[in-house]
Formats: sequence, structure tokens, C-alpha cells
Amino acid sequence: WLTWPLDASSPTYSTDATGTAWVTSGASFTASSKTPYGCYEPTVGAFLIPYNNGVWRTVDHGVTLTSVTTIPAYTIDASATLAMAASGYELSVSTSPTPFTTWTLLPTAHGITFSAGGIVRYGGDQFLIGGGNGSGNPKLTLTAAGASFSTETLPTLTAGYISAAAYDPASETWVAGTSAGQFIYKVGAGAWTLSAFAFGTNVAVKSMEWTGVNFVAAGNHNVSLGLGVVAYSTAGIGWTPAPTAAAINAQALAVMK
Repeated sequence: WLTWPLDASSPTYSTDATGTAWVTSGASFTASSKTPYGCYEPTVGAFLIPYNNGVWRTVDHGVTLTSVTTIPAYTIDASATLAMAASGYELSVSTSPTPFTTWTLLPTAHGITFSAGGIVRYGGDQFLIGGGNGSGNPKLTLTAAGASFSTETLPTLTAGYISAAAYDPASETWVAGTSAGQFIYKVGAGAWTLSAFAFGTNVAVKSMEWTGVNFVAAGNHNVSLGLGVVAYSTAGIGWTPAPTAAAINAQALAVMK
């Protein structure tokens, strides 16, 4: 288990299966982070963590930290052979499979801005890069290796940015959520379609996962009023709000698979 902070301090880790005993690492980050959306790639056994001063890697659950690139990074995801980190209009990749130590800044801009927030998610042998278009509206693109980027036409969406995404490999379905609480979905090479379901007023989609059975999304209010929500969907079309035993304000979620 590994958690990391927003500021330039140390991560904490747990080496037991239940995560009951936690230790503060003797290593520390040397910069703050705005949106630390990192990832764990089990094939190579590496955590990749984005920070304002670059990508950090640990292969011993945070006991030691290595700065592997000085290129600023806001969000990261990885397959077994390729890792991709995005910030601003820049994209950096690593094709070093053991354990992602060599990174390259790509010369081709992906066209997504992360000024407010965004996401990189891997699925179906490609990466989804989502954020804004620089003019306050959501935008996303798909790329296999970062050398070229698709032109994705999105339905009319409320102002904001792409804030979460997940992929179902069986049905080849991508689902993405926005900071305005809307959901869009795409099956295979089909068009992006807007779901009739949306979170409530001022509720952003904060996190989304594919469980192996359905998509689960968590949201919270962009303002201090009101509550968050968790909802699930088999295909990203219709969504069912999950009953919760207590008032929640969901910033993130994780699922057992």
C-alpha cells in the first residue's frame, strides 16, 4: 500500500495485506503537486507519481523514491510496456519496461490543457488523455504511443473538463466523466454519446473505475454545500445512484477486482 501527499514531504506505506500498520518513508518529494493522479503497474512492480518537478518512481512501495524526469507531470497511467505522463500541453513517455526509468518529452502536442484538471487512462492498447480545450470546455484524445493523436468529436457538454475515465476491455467501451458531472461513452470505433444521467448541480465526477462487472463513479460538490454521490453503470449509458449509509463527499474511489 502507498499514499503520497500534495506537498514536498514523505509518502507513507504499509507492507501488510490489510494495511493496518503504516510507516512514514525516510525519503521525500522535493516539490508540491497539484493533482497527484499516479498509478501502479503490476507487471514491472512500479508506482509512478506525478509532481510539479517531474515523475517520481518507487519499486519498494515508497521506501526509496527516484526522480526519473524533471518534466512536470499532472497525471500518469501505464501499461506493461509504456507509461505516459501529461501536463499542460506536454506529454512525456517511457518505454523502458523495467522499471520505467528513461523518459522522453514528445515533440507533438496532444492539444489538451490541464490548467483546471485532467486525466490519463490506459485501456484497449491505447491511452485516453482528457482535460480542457483551453477555452473552458471538455476535450479528449486517444493515442497508442503518443506519436499521433485522434480527433475526438464530443457531444455538447457543459463548460468544464474531462475529469475521470475508465475502460471495459470486453465490450471495448470507454466512459468518461466531466467536472460538471456529465458522462459520455464510446463503444469501439463508435461516436461519443452523452448519457441522460448526470450528477447533481455543482457535483463533479472525481473518480471512475471499471470493476469487471460495471463502471463505478464517485463525485463531490465543487462548492462546500451539499453531498457527494456514488453511481454505477454496466455500459455508461444508464446510471444507478448507489445507496449510502452515511453522508459522503467523494473525492476518489477504489474497487476490489
